[in-house]
Amino acid sequence: MNTRLPVALLIALLLAIPGVAQLDRGTITGMVSDSTGAVIPGAKVTIRNQGTGVLHPVVTTAAGQYTMPNLPNGVYSVTFEAQGFKQLVVRDVELGATEVRRVDAVLDLGAVTEVIDVSAEMPRLATDAPEVAPVFRAARWWIFR
Repeated sequence: MNTRLPVALLIALLLAIPGVAQLDRGTITGMVSDSTGAVIPGAKVTIRNQGTGVLHPVVTTAAGQYTMPNLPNGVYSVTFEAQGFKQLVVRDVELGATEVRRVDAVLDLGAVTEVIDVSAEMPRLATDAPEVAPVFRAARWWIFR
């Protein structure tokens, strides 16, 4: 009896299980800059799951960019802080499965104790994701005949 096939199937199944577990995750990414458009390196970005309260801190790179991958589906608030700038809070950022949401921030100069709170529905346009949605086209030849 050939035992290679059952062993190969078992290995393939075990390798596929971790991939299935990541299908409920998404990414929040963006750039932090000031009102002149200059990037702010070293800005503190805190991503909080509004449902569970779990915090995910990250710091912007030298290019002012941040990325937090592997976030569970949910609704998040993103807080931006930098020395010499007003704090900015963006609430109600919905993150779906395998979605990449871009949340950019423009921080205003001011006292650190001042907070700008933004609560608005963000467009669900995924400009950072490489996926292309299928295009459905109606057959026009039968409509006009």
